[in-house]
Amino acid sequence: MAVIIGDLKFGNLWRSHSEIFRLLVSHANRYPQMGIQDAYKLLYQGSMGSEHLLDSFEEYEQDLLVEWDRLAEDDSIPIWENIRPDGQIVRFYLAPYKARGGQVPQLLTLCFWSSTLFEGNVEDLKISWETMIKIVREKRWNKFSIDEIMEFDHWLKKYQFPPVHHTEAYRKAYHPSYRLLQREFLNILAPVNPNR
Repeated sequence: MAVIIGDLKFGNLWRSHSEIFRLLVSHANRYPQMGIQDAYKLLYQGSMGSEHLLDSFEEYEQDLLVEWDRLAEDDSIPIWENIRPDGQIVRFYLAPYKARGGQVPQLLTLCFWSSTLFEGNVEDLKISWETMIKIVREKRWNKFSIDEIMEFDHWLKKYQFPPVHHTEAYRKAYHPSYRLLQREFLNILAPVNPNR
């Protein structure tokens, strides 16, 4: 059960229809090409953290450096966005960070720490997914049909709620390039050249 009084939030917010609805709709409004798989990825990352945690810091660094070198600067998109009802973890976008003069070493350290500090919870993932199904079933959100949701639900349960990639449509439309970051680290990274 979740209790929300103003800005105070108690209990398991993954059960809160209003909090999950707000999270999903905010992303669907920003990313109209978001498919069911992308919505699930959002819930997965918010509850489980990074699904692509590599075995070592060196591998994590190499992965980030390769992506960073290929990445064009873009200050037209937000530098971060919330992916959890409690805001504990955010998606931190590389293109606007690079456009603001951000540096890889600091980003690398904080993102790697974030991936190791956050402990995912598969029960929260399952609860958030069930909450999404209820929202669609109650016709509070018509982005997807209940038939589409239940087909994907069958696949999820068959493969025990695996990590997924963004859909091809989402990747083509938005070119997502981000890392998951503990929100408490934003004040270290986000102020980089704020006037740019």
